[in-house]
Amino acid sequence: MLTVIIQILALFFGLSLLPVFYILFFKQRGNISLPLKYLLYLALAFGSIYVIQLGYSAYWAAAIAAIGFFEILTHIKRYPHNKLFPVIIYTLFAANFTIVNYVQMQTNNNYDAVLYVYTLVLVFDGMSQLGGQILGRRKLTPFISPHKTLEGLITGMVFCYIASAAIQMQIPDFFLPYIYIISPSLISITALGGDLLASYYKRACGIKDFSNLLPSHGGILDRFDGLIGASLTLWLSTF
Repeated sequence: MLTVIIQILALFFGLSLLPVFYILFFKQRGNISLPLKYLLYLALAFGSIYVIQLGYSAYWAAAIAAIGFFEILTHIKRYPHNKLFPVIIYTLFAANFTIVNYVQMQTNNNYDAVLYVYTLVLVFDGMSQLGGQILGRRKLTPFISPHKTLEGLITGMVFCYIASAAIQMQIPDFFLPYIYIISPSLISITALGGDLLASYYKRACGIKDFSNLLPSHGGILDRFDGLIGASLTLWLSTF
């Protein structure tokens, strides 16, 4: 599975260079943060894949969840409503993220399921952003995340299905066929849900970034919020 995942991600990231250059030179001229964001995104993507493959997925998830919790608490005083609400919601999602990674890696030793979900989240996240910036016209959630568009969502979901089909062609018998069919939609929706929850919190607190831990990315939680939400779909492979 590792070789297949690397090949698929290399293909998608390679294809994404064209729209990245288009955005850089025609839509956001002089935006030097875009190449840095892209390169850091690549490093995080492939670095995370190797960490998972080495069998440290549970520790990796726990570290992301813990740093995300710190980022939530950093801005909790700014939250205008019941301050327990975002803490409880985040704790539930982060606990699921950590527990399901532990179950998959320690109980089932199931590297491939984690890699599969993580790959589809990466594809959805990257392609939905590029699709939204190039094709976006209809705002999806203007009051929560004004940059999210219907066109971006559709683009991300389409490429999510393409990535899932490519994995199925290479490893047809690893999952039951229905998982390959329904998981791209579920992963896209849950990843978007995690992203929107994080965006809602930022908007309610009046902040742009969760922290400065990742330059041009807005913090650990800003980078991994979709994955935390999409980890709900990992239970599919468990059952």
